[in-house]
Amino acid sequence: MRLHLPWLARLTFLFACALIFGPALMANAQSKQVWVFYMGFWNGEASWNAQSNVLDDYPSAGKYDARDKNTVRSQIDQAKGAGIDAFVVAWRGSHDSAATDALKNVLKQAKDRDFKVGAVLDQYDGADQGQTTASLRYLMDEII
Repeated sequence: MRLHLPWLARLTFLFACALIFGPALMANAQSKQVWVFYMGFWNGEASWNAQSNVLDDYPSAGKYDARDKNTVRSQIDQAKGAGIDAFVVAWRGSHDSAATDALKNVLKQAKDRDFKVGAVLDQYDGADQGQTTASLRYLMDEII
């Protein structure tokens, strides 16, 4: 089954990819980098428990909260120690204040630690074009 995305959604996706990945790729064309997906929507015990029916295990550090600065600092330090150059943070959009707080926290902690961060708009719950546009505008105007 072919997915028919409106032209604006395709253009928005391409623009976001160029904005997020373009500068890093151009500046480091000679070297390879490792960017990993960071699940920024885990915001404490309640969010982990809400997914208990689909999770087989949990992080060894426990059910972390991506809004906690010490947690994110530790995760960044561990990532850097493992040779990871950046996180791509899953962000549910401007309608999710917990995920927005987590993204802002990861960006701040990364800046303090000279670590790169990108964001991906994770709309698994089926946002419409208006929500997508509003979230991307919010990302550009208020977060970055």
